[in-house]
Amino acid sequence: AVAAVNAARQLLLAGEREPLAEVGGRLAAGGITCRDVRARQAFHSPVVADAAEQSAAAWESIRLAPPRRTVYSGYLAAILPATTATDPAFWARQPAEPVLFGPALDRLLADGGYLLAEAGPGQSLTALARRHPAVQSGRSDTVALLPARPGDAADDRRCFASTSSNTRT
Repeated sequence: AVAAVNAARQLLLAGEREPLAEVGGRLAAGGITCRDVRARQAFHSPVVADAAEQSAAAWESIRLAPPRRTVYSGYLAAILPATTATDPAFWARQPAEPVLFGPALDRLLADGGYLLAEAGPGQSLTALARRHPAVQSGRSDTVALLPARPGDAADDRRCFASTSSNTRT
């Protein structure tokens, strides 16, 4: 299954190991570059649909509110409507649905120039965003708040502290 659409020419497939290996072999034979990624579960694929469905009751117990600011959804590749933001089923399904990072980034950057900050571990999303035409043209910029590779807390603090000197104003 397509697990993520990261960019126009970068997709992530997820599923059980044997079918993935077969598909990867066929793609490679056709001249398409394929690499394995480190993952323990087939997130963002139908393989985890039952587990996602089991989380629905927990989502029903959470008081969801519409966002106060514009939110671009990586699952809709569009602005998150208030009715969707408050729908527990939308949130419960996400582990089994594909991530549309590239199309969502396209939509966001079509709406203006932004400073994109990656707050989670690693810099994989920052690397994808840096290849976007709006970032390459200088209309938008990126900053990763944590190091590319895991380290200790001091590494995290150094990387975070250095962000102000690494971004354009």
